[in-house]
Amino acid sequence: MKTNIAKMRKSLKVLLPAIATKFLLRATHLCVNNAGIMFCPNQLSEDGVEIQFATNHLGHFFLTNLLLDKMKETASSTGIEGRIVNLSSLAHKYAYDTSSE
Repeated sequence: MKTNIAKMRKSLKVLLPAIATKFLLRATHLCVNNAGIMFCPNQLSEDGVEIQFATNHLGHFFLTNLLLDKMKETASSTGIEGRIVNLSSLAHKYAYDTSSE
C-alpha cells in the first residue's frame, strides 16, 4: 500500500481505514519498511519534523506500531511469528560530517 510517510498525521488518518479494510481483517505476518530519502531540500514535514528524519525514521515507527497488535494477534492465532523488516542503504556514507561544528 503506497503512502507518503513524511506526512505522518495526514497519511496515517487516510491509511488507517485502508489498512483496516485491506490488512487488519486478515492475518498479518510481515511489515516491510522500505521508504527513504536522501539529499532532500532542508525543510520540515507537515508535523514540524525535519523531512528526512520524518521519512526515514518516524514514518516507519508509526506504521510499525499501527500494525504491531495485529501481527501479535496473527502470531498467537496461527503459531507463525511475524517479521518486521527495516531496509536501509549506504547513502549515509555521503552525509556531511558535522562532528566538528
